[in-house]
Amino acid sequence: MKLKLNSRVIHLFKLFLVLLTCISLLLLISCTGPAGPIGVDGPTGPEGEQGQQGDPGPAGPPGNRGLPGLPGPPGEQGVSETVESQLRASILIETEIRPNLTTLNDSLEIFGSGFNPNENVIISLQIDDSLQLVLSDTVTSLSGAFKVLIENIDADPRVLSRIKLDEVYTVSAKGSGGSIANAPLSIESSIDPLIVVTDKADDTEANFEALKDDLKASIVATVAVSGTRNSFWGSGFESNERVTLGIVGGPEFLVARDADSSGTIILEPIIDLSAGVYTAIAIGDKGSIATWPLVVVAEK
Repeated sequence: MKLKLNSRVIHLFKLFLVLLTCISLLLLISCTGPAGPIGVDGPTGPEGEQGQQGDPGPAGPPGNRGLPGLPGPPGEQGVSETVESQLRASILIETEIRPNLTTLNDSLEIFGSGFNPNENVIISLQIDDSLQLVLSDTVTSLSGAFKVLIENIDADPRVLSRIKLDEVYTVSAKGSGGSIANAPLSIESSIDPLIVVTDKADDTEANFEALKDDLKASIVATVAVSGTRNSFWGSGFESNERVTLGIVGGPEFLVARDADSSGTIILEPIIDLSAGVYTAIAIGDKGSIATWPLVVVAEK
């Protein structure tokens, strides 16, 4: 009986405590005032360690094309091989009677040098600004030289009718590789021969003396090898005239010698020139002058 009474008292005591707690909480909640103001922010904490680098993102689209730059300054004009060939090529016209003089019926021989090796060359007569008459064609040698014999100037009568006699025309030699050379040619109605044949042998010297003023000096030479001796043959000089051989634009004096009584001469200088084409000139102390296109090749 006493134990039951004690357990009932303990149970009532626990209920009293629970009830007291609830009443205390209700009083605490009902007595709570309004919220106070926000407090001041605290100091910033230390910076954390850097994280690992992330994977690269995808490539972006290409940008727009930029504006073109300003043009550079123009370069210097070079000298083409064609221009060089034009400068070194030359031709010489020999006729039966006088150099660079002929008629429509007489033959003439054209010598060329300074062209390209194995070059096709067309030789033509420039009649006027709109008409050219092709005289011949040929192929140069390995040294760039040629020789062409033209029996006469033959063409259609309508072409020949446009040739005015006793006038000077231009003969052109044009190569397939760009070489060009010109020379004058006078086409005469008739040309008096320089040598007069008479029945009297004693008159030969008299005829020569009467006509020697009309003679024009000339020289010819073989292709020269640089550093070796080369031969030049001359004719048409004055009797016993002192002749000096030189190079135009190069050595003015190579050798000097007197012509014989008939005006012929042989000159054999040493050609100390580099490979190329030069103009050899022979000048006499009595006024005679002759030139020749000299081709010089390197010694093999």
